[in-house]
Amino acid sequence: MLSDYVEVDGEEVPSQPSVELAKEPELSENGVDQEQITCATYCYHTYSDIKQRFASARSQLPLISARLKEKTEYLESTRDFMNDDAHIKAKKQLHDLTTAVDKKNNLIHGLRILLRTFDATDVEQILINHEAELKKLEVDQAAAKAGLAALPKNAAEIRDSRAKVKMEVDELEAQERAWRKELQQCGAEEKALQVWEKVHSLCLCGLSKMKEKDLQVILLNLDTALHEQGGNSHDNNAGVRFL
Repeated sequence: MLSDYVEVDGEEVPSQPSVELAKEPELSENGVDQEQITCATYCYHTYSDIKQRFASARSQLPLISARLKEKTEYLESTRDFMNDDAHIKAKKQLHDLTTAVDKKNNLIHGLRILLRTFDATDVEQILINHEAELKKLEVDQAAAKAGLAALPKNAAEIRDSRAKVKMEVDELEAQERAWRKELQQCGAEEKALQVWEKVHSLCLCGLSKMKEKDLQVILLNLDTALHEQGGNSHDNNAGVRFL
């Protein structure tokens, strides 16, 4: 009978190297690898909030875009106040109104002389009309003077306002980019969830006896798709770890 030990250099050593058998995977009642089920379940829960995130992204993105459009339009409409054009336009408007008032005063003065010389009802009505126009011109002239005087103050206020709005625009643009990225990510993860559900179903139905390389191909393709579409923020290697 062969001995379990042999003598080597004066010492007895086992005649056969001891080999520790690999631990058999824990199987469920239907013969499915329990570790695979656990991992598939974990991955399912990783993606299970996708519908809520998708809905949130779809609702928030239009709101952010609308606010961004409003702020951008304000910056565009107040652009002229940041240069000398506004001051030049205000001075020209006041000059034109002053000229119109002077001409109207001269015309009214002439009509009054004419009315004193000739008793003409038509001339009197014309005079009344011109006096009414003069009053309106004088109101516009006063408003133009006040506007020109307040222009430096208004420009300073608008400059401060534009600085604040620009900061809001930068923040809104960052939020818009983030929500667009989230929307794209949700699209990728929604597809990933569909794949996980199929793989999970295969395991739970006891069909995990399919060749390991076939499962490996499925999951590697999944990881590749996720990577190309921005990747999974939770775990890019979750698919490979399934096996």
